[in-house]
Amino acid sequence: MANSTGRGRAARAESEMYLGPEAISNDTNRLFELMVGSPMFQNMMRGLVQSGSQMNTGFQSALGRTGLSSSGVGAAASGLAKSATGNAIAGARGDLFAQALQTALQALQSRMQMAPTFMEERRAGPSVLEQIGGAVRGGAQAVGNFGQGVSGMRRPQRRRDD
Repeated sequence: MANSTGRGRAARAESEMYLGPEAISNDTNRLFELMVGSPMFQNMMRGLVQSGSQMNTGFQSALGRTGLSSSGVGAAASGLAKSATGNAIAGARGDLFAQALQTALQALQSRMQMAPTFMEERRAGPSVLEQIGGAVRGGAQAVGNFGQGVSGMRRPQRRRDD
């Protein structure tokens, strides 16, 4: 009885982990971190920074040709380029988080659809650990039975030729 109670608690904990209120948050954060660390996203971030740098260089060059680089417009141009780059990066990260959230929601929906089948399979048979324990017990009994059979055998007597 204690074994089934422990198994029930473990099943509830596992259900909470995959189907509970924190499942969306945990999945979203894990997916987001994986996506942010991906080479594709890192290349995109480098591209945004390069674009911002090129925009700043273009502004400064154009302002220099017109003689406005030392004016208030020239001073604001650098900040404008940095702000545009920061906004682009924030937008890209926001879009990525939205994708991670959407993927986590789809995963939760799939898990919820599979949950009744999974729980029925859980109730129908022993847990993996119980199956392993049964196999070990069976193997130990077989070895024990073999040992008893061997110990019960009589050793053949050697003949003495006088």
